[in-house]
Amino acid sequence: ELCKKVDVAMPDSLKLKYLMTGIKDSLKLHVALQDPKTTGVFLLIARKVEDTLSFTSSTPDIHPDHLTINAVEHSKPLTR
Repeated sequence: ELCKKVDVAMPDSLKLKYLMTGIKDSLKLHVALQDPKTTGVFLLIARKVEDTLSFTSSTPDIHPDHLTINAVEHSKPLTR
């Protein structure tokens, strides 16, 4: 909306550059990796990433007994 007020004919590439400059640092890498080509796609990706990051950072601590982790544990052989 603001871009339209400044320049009605502003190309999407310039709008995307301004949007990327103004986005939260925590979102920049995630959005850039998706390489949005339009402002609509940019906003969609940014919202999804922000929602995902806020969800993962706000989940309560989970007790270790409630997790299933696919891992191999190596232990040192017992020596006497």
